[in-house]
Amino acid sequence: MTPLFPHARSRYFFVSDTGNHRILFLDATDHSSLKYVESFGVMGEARSDRTGFHFPAGIAVMAPTVESFFGPTIAAVFVADRHNNRIVKLRLAYRTDPSHPAYKGEMPSLLWGGQYFRDVTGMNYNESLLDPVGVSIYRHFIFVCEAEGNAITILTTNYVAHEELIYVTELYPPPTIQLTGSFSTTEQGYLWFAYVRRPSTHGLGSIYLPEPIVESPPASWIEEFRTQCTNATIYNTFIMANSTLYDEHVLYVLNAARINWRFPYRPGFLSKDSFNLTVMFDLVLWNETVLEGQMEYCLPPPPATTPPMLSANEDGWNTPGGGSILLTGGSAPQAIGWTVVTILIGLMLLENV
Repeated sequence: MTPLFPHARSRYFFVSDTGNHRILFLDATDHSSLKYVESFGVMGEARSDRTGFHFPAGIAVMAPTVESFFGPTIAAVFVADRHNNRIVKLRLAYRTDPSHPAYKGEMPSLLWGGQYFRDVTGMNYNESLLDPVGVSIYRHFIFVCEAEGNAITILTTNYVAHEELIYVTELYPPPTIQLTGSFSTTEQGYLWFAYVRRPSTHGLGSIYLPEPIVESPPASWIEEFRTQCTNATIYNTFIMANSTLYDEHVLYVLNAARINWRFPYRPGFLSKDSFNLTVMFDLVLWNETVLEGQMEYCLPPPPATTPPMLSANEDGWNTPGGGSILLTGGSAPQAIGWTVVTILIGLMLLENV
């Protein structure tokens, strides 16, 4: 709970209104009633762009999400847009900064957050979705059940480009099993699914998820950033000379490191201007706070080697001693050999005389 998420304690429901091609946003904070807040999509109108759906089906919520550390986004809502063969990501977020006194009391809204779509006739057709009907969240993965594709596709979010969803892998049932679309994942790593065993036997099955899915840590931009070397010249020369670049870089890194730079009255506050020493960037403080003592300076590039064609002396020669020609080890025996041949020919001529 921070002033950036004033409604984090509220209870919200999201409902797929399939026939009307929209998602309903309901406030369930009052336990005795449900309050309509808004809807995403055009009532009764099928769409395939950023403004709506075509038969939305399964729905799942991820909270918090990667955007939560960079701005006022409470959660991500993933919707199986069935007839568009895609997964739509909506952000439950504020349109303005709710911590600002002028916007106090503003409710969060459902905003476009991205989509996952692969053309079945395109290059990545094997990563496409065919009739997605169910969605479930497990850790930092999004599971999508395809009715026509008869598979469960696993996606994850891009930790840099937050609107992008990345294909991870697919899970397939045995040949005689047809997935119905109803499924769920558990915190213990199990996946439960409803199925039909051909020709007409209905059942409920479960599998334990593959170990890489259960054990793999979520990708972290800040951890990757801490492993990179620090170029002091860039910080002291370029970033310090451009206030816009300074704010953009410092604020992004502070957000990624989950350091409080917004609210001075809350614990762990660190001003974004703390690194500005006027004449240079405070890399010591940067290392102690953002990089957690892992900073290593980038080594200077090795000196360039001069090409042979550019290393001649004043006379234009690239050999020791200027223009004199030196015999090499291989040329001496050759010269001696020619001398011996010349002497032999001379002796033969004398004998003939």
